[in-house]
Amino acid sequence: MLNVFRENLRHLKWILWIVAGTFVVFFGTAWYTVTPNQGGGAWVAMVNGQEVSNRLWEDRARRMDNQYRQAYGNRWGQIRDQVDVPRRAAEELVNRELIVQDARRLGLRVTDAELADYIRSLPAFQRDGRFIGSQQYSEAIRRGLFGSLRDPDEFADALRGDLLQDKWFQLLATSVVITPEEVEAEFRPRHERVTFEYIALPLDELAKEIEPSDAELAAWYDAHRDRYAVGEARRALYVLIDDAVVSGRIEIGDDEIARYYEENRSLFTRPEERRVRQVLIRVTPDAPAAEIEAARERARAVAERIRAGEDFAEVARETSDDEISAASGGDMGFFPRGRMVPQFDEKVFSLEPGVV
Repeated sequence: MLNVFRENLRHLKWILWIVAGTFVVFFGTAWYTVTPNQGGGAWVAMVNGQEVSNRLWEDRARRMDNQYRQAYGNRWGQIRDQVDVPRRAAEELVNRELIVQDARRLGLRVTDAELADYIRSLPAFQRDGRFIGSQQYSEAIRRGLFGSLRDPDEFADALRGDLLQDKWFQLLATSVVITPEEVEAEFRPRHERVTFEYIALPLDELAKEIEPSDAELAAWYDAHRDRYAVGEARRALYVLIDDAVVSGRIEIGDDEIARYYEENRSLFTRPEERRVRQVLIRVTPDAPAAEIEAARERARAVAERIRAGEDFAEVARETSDDEISAASGGDMGFFPRGRMVPQFDEKVFSLEPGVV
């Protein structure tokens, strides 16, 4: 947030109002439409249980209307309906009430002495540089000097809210730290000016009258070689062929396909491959004869179970000593001749499909 304030120094006042406006998102308000001639108890908005009075709304709308009239002159009558002053006045008062409530939450207060000093300082209540007095002040309020706010207490409460809102803005603004560098960066583009004189020459016309000699050109080049120095470069011409585009335009007949196949059989020839499942019963080459025989009996028992109809994959997961193939049910995938050990390879390629 501080960065936003710094970058938008000249718009700080409006930024503070935008921040204030976001309070509407977090606090509920209740609305209903009233007309200016309704009684003093009518309200235009309810902000967290606090009424925004009809009279305060009328006064704010009247002052806002006068401000727009002074700004737009005769055009104000043409655009008045588009601006919707009554609603803008109500929204402004809702924002004001939210700020006042938050100011009180933060512990900000406007004392009676501060309010009295502010009232005495208003030019409307001074005569010959002095306050007109409490009685004349009250009479001026009742006569409608400040529009719809004709009750002195209500007028004082409105002023107290304005002062409390100002304190809230001041508290918010004090958190903005602006460095001298930021002030200078903002000041320079606004106020720094440069005065200079120049002569515009029609270079195209003058160039026609200038004919430098080869010696002058060479001297200029030698003195400014850095302007013309470039790295090593190449120039190339190429043709980009998009296979997807070209293939759609080519028609190949069956005889052409057959001829290409016959001429390139080796490209389409694959050796025979077999896919097998195995159950490995592991035994070391130097194992005793009894251990070898026990392993052979295990193998026979496994084969009988599979031939009897048990699922090869389940039996392999349960009994195989090959941890890698056992996890996949003994599946070793496809392989051609010569990839496995000779004994295994010979047996695999001599069996018919499905034989154990």
